Amino acid sequence: ALDDLLREWPDVARFRLGQLSAARDELEKTAKEGRMPAEAAVWYGLVDVASGQTERALPLLEKLAAASSPPPLAHVAFGRALEAAGRPEAAEEMYRAAMQREPGAPEGPLALGELLLSRGRPHDAVPALEHAAKLDPSDLATRRALGEARLAAGKPAAGLYVLFYTDAA
Repeated sequence: ALDDLLREWPDVARFRLGQLSAARDELEKTAKEGRMPAEAAVWYGLVDVASGQTERALPLLEKLAAASSPPPLAHVAFGRALEAAGRPEAAEEMYRAAMQREPGAPEGPLALGELLLSRGRPHDAVPALEHAAKLDPSDLATRRALGEARLAAGKPAAGLYVLFYTDAA
């Protein structure tokens, strides 16, 4: 599966592997006449956020999220930048907007759930994370976050179960 991802989406694969410089190089190859496709620009902004260059990413991601037809994950990416910039309330709004605009994408509910969990709101995080886990039951980050949220919400059996069984979401 990783080989397929590297072949078809080398920029995304490099990003997910934490190879930020290589991801940036792959994304820059997508530019034509100085312009990058909107989907690639979203990932470029995420690379900036992951590299600690949040201030550089914010204007780009804000512009992409405000577009009349934003590219996939634009709201999640902008939310991640807002969260990194210390603006969790605005990030929460972006994650909720992502869930509305892309109801079949697990990234919005995952980001929302992780944010709520990090802010000490596990009871609020559980429904978002359960939704993300239903959309992508094999994603380990989602399962881990859901397990942590259920444990923090006082449901230790349910928290542990989701970490070990795929059907537990």
